[in-house]
Amino acid sequence: MKFWHFVRVIRQRLLMILGLVAVTLIVILVAVPSPKVVYPASAFLSPTPQVMQGGIPTTTTSGNEAVIKPDRSVILSNLIIMAQGGEVFLRALDFLAQPVEVQRRIRPDLPSYRQITRIEVSKGRVLSLRDWPDVLEVEPVQMPSIGEKGTTTDIIRITVKLQDPTVAPYLANAVGHAFAEVYQEKSREDTRKYAKFLEASLAEARSKLRDLQTRIAQYKGKHQVVAVDAESQSAISSIAGLEQAKSSAEAAVREAEAAVMNLNAQLREQPAAVREPLPGELNPTVQKLKEELADAEAQLRLLSQRYTPEHPTYKALQGHIDALKLRINIASTNYAPARVNEIRQDLLKKRSEAMYMLATARARLSSINASLARAQAKVQNLTTAEPELTSLIREYQQAENTYKLISDKLAQVRIAEKEFTRTGSIVPYDWARAAGKQVVLGPTRAAVMGYGFVLALIVGVAVAIWLDSIDTRMRNAADVEQLLQLPVLGLTPQLTGRDGVLPKLTHLYPLSAMAESYRILRTNVLFALRDQPFKTLMVATGRPGQGATTTICNLAIALAQIGKRIILIDADMRKPSLHRFFGVSNEVGLSTLLQGKCKLTDTLRKTDIENLVVIPAGPQPMNPSELLGSDRMRELVEMLEEHCDLVLFDTPSTIVFSDGPMLA
Repeated sequence: MKFWHFVRVIRQRLLMILGLVAVTLIVILVAVPSPKVVYPASAFLSPTPQVMQGGIPTTTTSGNEAVIKPDRSVILSNLIIMAQGGEVFLRALDFLAQPVEVQRRIRPDLPSYRQITRIEVSKGRVLSLRDWPDVLEVEPVQMPSIGEKGTTTDIIRITVKLQDPTVAPYLANAVGHAFAEVYQEKSREDTRKYAKFLEASLAEARSKLRDLQTRIAQYKGKHQVVAVDAESQSAISSIAGLEQAKSSAEAAVREAEAAVMNLNAQLREQPAAVREPLPGELNPTVQKLKEELADAEAQLRLLSQRYTPEHPTYKALQGHIDALKLRINIASTNYAPARVNEIRQDLLKKRSEAMYMLATARARLSSINASLARAQAKVQNLTTAEPELTSLIREYQQAENTYKLISDKLAQVRIAEKEFTRTGSIVPYDWARAAGKQVVLGPTRAAVMGYGFVLALIVGVAVAIWLDSIDTRMRNAADVEQLLQLPVLGLTPQLTGRDGVLPKLTHLYPLSAMAESYRILRTNVLFALRDQPFKTLMVATGRPGQGATTTICNLAIALAQIGKRIILIDADMRKPSLHRFFGVSNEVGLSTLLQGKCKLTDTLRKTDIENLVVIPAGPQPMNPSELLGSDRMRELVEMLEEHCDLVLFDTPSTIVFSDGPMLA
């Protein structure tokens, strides 16, 4: 679509576009609510180091086992989820509903106190658990000054956003207090459950030890065994520990072997050296060539003072410069030096460490196997002599080790619980004292109206262009020329008036603007006659009543007024009208002439306009289309062409009747 056509389309559909924009803006004003304005207040809490290490330990590790450190980010995520939970929400509301004296007794370190029994998120709407995710925001504090992207601290920010700036700080502090309480209670509950489990396990281990002591004493008394020698007793005691150590060592060997295999597989996929394209300026060859080019260009400037560009020496140096530039371009585009694959080097280092760990694990396993073999050899004689006593002693040693392990775990849990209770779990870092600046949630109404205006304007222009693309109506001469691929000879206004006046408008009102339009049409027809001479002219329309008769009559009058000999034929035998307009008889005419019922001279009718002769349609025949397409009609036209300058035809509608196409 051309620019000026686009402008014309917009001008034609301007009211529609403006109406769409106006409706859109009115809908926005009526339907879009005002943006929500809230005031944030933040309280800051800091988990203790014990919390960030996973809370009260509920497991222990032996000296030979690796200690798995808890993931700090996972712990922070769990704390944030807990702070956003419904239990914290309910406890915070319960705390605010208490009298001020009770609040001060429960939490004496708060900056201020206020009893609040009703909190609204909007006018008339009370805060509920459904609104809690929109009101509360919990996140760790970021320190952007540390590192390029900043780092996450262990401090948790609890932010409450309410429309009432006086309530937001109290609710933020209440949420912080409730969060610390909920976490501490849950941690204590888990610790108590674990301690009860350890106490039950310890009682069971103690009972088993007593039972084994009784069975060993009974066996010795029955078989008159006084005691086992010290060396055998020591060997029996060490076998249980050695077997446990052997299991751990075998697991370490398997883990180390798997790590070595994995690293070997990765090393097979990594080449020793890699090539990475680099900028040509870093290529030493390019730098050397540029130095040579600079020297050559300096020499060329000196030669230009002595020789012309056509001199052989000048040409030779210019060719050398061109060759240097070509070599620089080639070297710059293909510079990809080989370098050591850092990934492979890192994998080699890790494999070396893994192989060292594997060798260490194998050596430890071999040492444990040797110690276990020696211990088993020492008790072999006792096993042969007293196999049941040996089994009881070994079982007793294992039960004793289990009892000591459970006792150590229980002692650690009790010490950690006392320390946890003394220091607290979630401690306040800074309480909320006042609400911050207002925050507008969502776009303002002015912004929405701006977006709506632009969107409605775009949609309106698009709809206007679409309507223009499906609009097949011809509005001007350019549309007609584009559709028919033919030039337009003239434009006449749409006329309304009394019947009988319009066809003779040029004669009756020669000074009118309408008459002038037909004279312009006459001029264009005469110019067309010069380019391509013709003797006949037919005027046709698509539908009845579109002005074909008015146009052909006024054109005939305008041509006759400048001395052209014009014969005007009424070929509309279905609804003839020329005889009425020019006041002539219609008893004989074109129909009777084509049927052979009269002569040509009988049909020619003079008019009150000089040089204009009319042939009326005559009585309506049964077959007008066949008469107009007959050979007699062709002969009539050829005869008339010899006696006048132009023969003009008035025809019926080409869509309704086939007379016009037959005549054409």
